[in-house]
Amino acid sequence: MRPKLTELIQPEQMPGVETAVRRLKQAIRDKEKITVYGDYDVDGITGVSILWQILTLLGADVDYYIPHRIDEGYGLNEEAVRALAKSGSKLLITVDCGVTAFSSAELAGQLGLEMIITDHHQPEPELPEAVAIVHPALEKSYANQDSSGSMVAFKLAWAMANEFNAGRKL
Repeated sequence: MRPKLTELIQPEQMPGVETAVRRLKQAIRDKEKITVYGDYDVDGITGVSILWQILTLLGADVDYYIPHRIDEGYGLNEEAVRALAKSGSKLLITVDCGVTAFSSAELAGQLGLEMIITDHHQPEPELPEAVAIVHPALEKSYANQDSSGSMVAFKLAWAMANEFNAGRKL
């Protein structure tokens, strides 16, 4: 098997990617602290690793946060949002979680922490407040409705690489 990126669905087709790329580009340019927050399972950790790597390569001020499985549980929790805002994060990117985290998203906004949500779980009819939501199910016409959380993160990373023309650096 010799898969090629040219045979995959282009990242810009993923719903929400272009808005997320614009906001990330601004955050990198303005040297804002970015935190990538992912679920503790293999999908979340893989997606966090993908986004952390591309953002690091692009010169971002980036950190990551994986919640403790037992103490914090699944998803974006309010205690972590408070801690991240207090630590100086200005932009929070969720991976494999966040699309149903209404109270945490509202709190983030109140604390001045903007959010980009990348997720693949079933969204509610209404969506949480965020700068961008990158999610395959937001457009019925998107060809891969069954993307994993790490694939959604990969599409965002790929779009960032395209935007910055990172080429072989990756």
